[in-house]
This record gives sequence, C-alpha cells and structure tokens, in this order.
Amino acid sequence: MIMGQTLTEIKNKIMAEILSNKNILRALIIDSPDFLTRIPSDQQLELLNKPSKLIRERIFPYIKNIEATTDSKSYITTRYINFIKSGMKYRGGIIYFYVLTPICLENTDYGIRYDFIIDELEKTFSETGIGDLEVGTRGDIEVDDGSGYIGGCINFKVIDFYGVK
Repeated sequence: MIMGQTLTEIKNKIMAEILSNKNILRALIIDSPDFLTRIPSDQQLELLNKPSKLIRERIFPYIKNIEATTDSKSYITTRYINFIKSGMKYRGGIIYFYVLTPICLENTDYGIRYDFIIDELEKTFSETGIGDLEVGTRGDIEVDDGSGYIGGCINFKVIDFYGVK
C-alpha cells in the first residue's frame, strides 16, 4: 500500500511517531520538573508501557480545545490543513502541533515543558521515514480562556509521503 492514500492513514502514522518518542511521553506523563530522570509511579509506568492509552486523552489526532480541569496535564493537539491529493495519494499539506501545558507545570529542569516537547516533535519529524517534512513556523500561542494553560506550536509542510520506517 502506498503511504498517504488516506488522511486517516497519515494521522495514524503521525500518532505512532509521537508515541515512539519516550522523551515526549515522559514530558506528558510525569509532572515533575525532572521528568526524564524521575522514577515513574505505577500509574505513570503503565502509560509509558502502553502509550496508545494517551490517544484522545492527552494526544489528539485533531484540533481540541482544552478546558480547565482539576487535573494538571499537558496535551498535544494536531491540525491537518491544505492536503492535496495527486493520483492515489496525498502529496502535500501542513501539519500543526499545538502543545498545551498548565502554567504550574511549565518550569522544568530542561526549560519550558512545552518547548521541550516541541523540540522533540521537531527532532522526530525531521528524522522520520514517512516522508519529506519541512519545518515551517514555530512559536508561542495565546491561551486566553482562563484555563490556566500556556503553550506553543510548530508546523511542518509535507512535501511528499514516501513510505513507512
């Protein structure tokens, strides 16, 4: 099967790439400032060992408005726009990643939590074998809805999909 025949296939592969990055998972799951070296709790370890449980709970294959909750959690939401189908497959488009972090969790031993996650997304999708993805813009985003979240975003221009690692 040719990579990029459906948007669902593309989204599933993008989600799999995120789940394969242990640093992203630790930054999302472990709330302490030293999340890379902290020994996870049993509940955190379960999520690290079965990261697919994070899909639609903390990592969304679509744009999602995050509402204030009593739990302080970080999130990744995505947006897929301007995809162009040529023949039997999608060849181009733009993928946005929005990373939202509660203000109380932003400061870490590795800098700002959402910047760390975005750095890891950039590494992951610059080295992925799913296609030719070019880093677009990156920056902070305003979250002015009183939710207590701050965040950042990065987008990748998809030049072509050419396969799976």
